[in-house]
Amino acid sequence: EMRILYIEGKLRYESKFIAQALAAANRFSLDRRILLQPLRAGRPPALSEELDDWLVYHAIIIGDVHSNRFTDIQLEIMKKVVGEYGKGLCMIGGDNSFGRGGWDTTPIADVLGVILDGADKQIVGSIKVIPTRRGLASDMMRIGADEDVAGAWNVLDALPGANLLGKAKIAAQVLATTSKGPAEPLIVAQPYGSGRSLAIAFDMTHKWVLTESETAASQKRFWRQVALYLCAPRGNVSITTDRTVYDLAKLTSSDQAITVTARVEDSTGRMVSASAGETVSLLDGEGKKSLITLRSSGMVRQGKITVSTAGMYTLKFSASVEGKIISAEHRFEVINRDVESIEVLANHDQLRHLSTETNGTFVPLARLSDLFEYISASSEEKTVPRIRYANLVDDFRWYIVGLLIALLCMEWALRKRKSLV
Repeated sequence: EMRILYIEGKLRYESKFIAQALAAANRFSLDRRILLQPLRAGRPPALSEELDDWLVYHAIIIGDVHSNRFTDIQLEIMKKVVGEYGKGLCMIGGDNSFGRGGWDTTPIADVLGVILDGADKQIVGSIKVIPTRRGLASDMMRIGADEDVAGAWNVLDALPGANLLGKAKIAAQVLATTSKGPAEPLIVAQPYGSGRSLAIAFDMTHKWVLTESETAASQKRFWRQVALYLCAPRGNVSITTDRTVYDLAKLTSSDQAITVTARVEDSTGRMVSASAGETVSLLDGEGKKSLITLRSSGMVRQGKITVSTAGMYTLKFSASVEGKIISAEHRFEVINRDVESIEVLANHDQLRHLSTETNGTFVPLARLSDLFEYISASSEEKTVPRIRYANLVDDFRWYIVGLLIALLCMEWALRKRKSLV
């Protein structure tokens, strides 16, 4: 499991959808930090200033956060973990990213593959992300279900602007550019020392999820490919489950099963088959350990396990890679799930089916304004004739009774006046 530190300066949609994309892969452990306040004298920084605390991460993603949220020591540590310890660093677009956030005067400017400018500007208007020739050959840009890299990017919706990154450095590789006017770099990769960096100019990829077109899977693949590039799993072992959270009731009724998958990669990044000495163990919340046997299927080890109680579980996998024992861990949780919270997100396929069956129209959240225009345009004043049948006796019986009483009183008064009573 590859650990990633994701730092933001504010709450925003993009960070939520990036986190969801990486969580769905079951290969990444994301530690999100939001630095809302700049540094102040007398107040300790939100992040550690100890090198060892940063070395536990395989990669660092810097979102829309100003450089004044970090101490000089933290900035030097980030540069060091990339250049000397082989970690990955990525900066994505935002109001406080790149030169706009003062990053041009920090050590991070050396790590990124673009020449930062303190007067960093924005690319205004909608933009399409177009892979370059190098981008088409890069595994990181493979976001489609097939080998058509250009086609997978072409179907994505245009994004509403991006940061203007500036000129790429000599050692950098421009993987994607804009489509209109001068080709401005949008994705730039660069090796730095023992590590690597990415500069991604845009920050609105969640629009590829909140759209009527079926591009949500491409958004998830893109961020997984970014994470894999940053973490660079070379000479690595991994172990995952098909989910991170399981429902105990469904496990007991066999509606769900815990599927475990383990992989081993050599120093070139190629997967290798099972070998003697590999061990897989399961630890429950009380620390009880049990050994698990996985079957080899090609280069993958896979198997199913059962648990009988709710709680947090940890899988541990150890294997020998080129004479060196490497271990990996993966955590998953078994809970007694509340039925009402099983499906907390809108199911677009189901909503689209219901609208079709009821002669309605499906409108995704991103096109909510179109719904109001449709309602306004389809609203017309109509006159509908209505015939109402009334029963005078039933509807006016109290009036009739009152009238009879009044007539009787008048008769009695007249008879009294004429001395007839």
